[in-house]
Amino acid sequence: DPRDLHSFPTRRSSDLTTRTAWFAIDYWGTFWVTRPGNYAFWMQSDDGSKLYVDEDTVIDLDWVHNSASGIASGQVKLEAGPHTIHVPYFQGPPNSVALVLRVRSPGEAEYKPFDVRDFPPPSGK
Repeated sequence: DPRDLHSFPTRRSSDLTTRTAWFAIDYWGTFWVTRPGNYAFWMQSDDGSKLYVDEDTVIDLDWVHNSASGIASGQVKLEAGPHTIHVPYFQGPPNSVALVLRVRSPGEAEYKPFDVRDFPPPSGK
């Protein structure tokens, strides 16, 4: 279910799945913007991840790394309306697993965890 896109902090691989290495998760979803403007995203992962918004690459962390070196940010200007989000993630060598995605909406001072449920469609859509 694309509404299940949530961040999870660094943890042992065995806490997340029976697989401890070399697996992938491919998140897809739709979110609605009611306030147009620049949206800033911040991502941390162990190992590789990317963030696409409307098929445009916003963040690229697509290599084997730990969570301390796997941090990046990017921004995208969004118009009001629906937008797609795509976050492919892979876990390489065993040890830890991390994927955190945060967003800062226009006019906001702080990043908060990204959750598509925070960007619902207008009523009636």
